[in-house]
Amino acid sequence: MSYYDDFVDLVTDIRIQALSDSASNPNDDFHNFLFYVFRWYSKTFFTPLHVVEELPLESVLRAFFYDKADHLTPEERHEELLLVLESPEQRSARFMKESEDLVGDEALLAEIDAKPESEVDRKGLNVLPVSIIKPDLASLSPDIKMTFISEEEAEELENGVI
Repeated sequence: MSYYDDFVDLVTDIRIQALSDSASNPNDDFHNFLFYVFRWYSKTFFTPLHVVEELPLESVLRAFFYDKADHLTPEERHEELLLVLESPEQRSARFMKESEDLVGDEALLAEIDAKPESEVDRKGLNVLPVSIIKPDLASLSPDIKMTFISEEEAEELENGVI
């Protein structure tokens, strides 16, 4: 293999890793989470990534979580606090419920995909016939009259002359 082939392989590997990591939830994996936090810190504080990795982890995490908390409404902050204080059993039960909800959503999407496009709108609701939704525009009498003026008249309007 040549230097070029090694370079292409390295770039390909990094691209695959970046795409798979960004598609996954950063909370799913400790390494992904730390890399996500380091990148956030680097972008937020204009610090090179290799420098962020050398900073005390506690300082980086404190900045990250305080910043995230600052942007939450009181209700969102309360919900986040409840999530953080969950017991392992409560967390497992929540994950199971979320998984069941996802399965239900997938079944609904499969049902929608099975219907002809004319019967379903993008949200999965039945669509009314176009004749009911679209009024006869000729029967409507507009209450708006539009008059175009020259640039000089517009300047006079702005200056309060007219």
